[in-house]
Amino acid sequence: MFARWQDVPTAAVPSWQGFFEGVAFAGGAAGGLGSQALVHAVRAQSAVDNLIAAYRRKGHRIARTDPGARGHRRRCRPR
Repeated sequence: MFARWQDVPTAAVPSWQGFFEGVAFAGGAAGGLGSQALVHAVRAQSAVDNLIAAYRRKGHRIARTDPGARGHRRRCRPR
């Protein structure tokens, strides 16, 4: 449908024309990111998201959040 819109922009219904214009802009047709740069940016953002999620999981696993656990002491000392 996008390829058809590129050939004949009036072939798409008006509600889809705005969407296709945005896709074309992001794809480089109107000065946006090129397709390779867009793919790289998406992969980089995905890698950052995965790294943040990994740190969250690790922090959750090592956190000592059970105040009723045996031997649990508060170790808050001002420096």
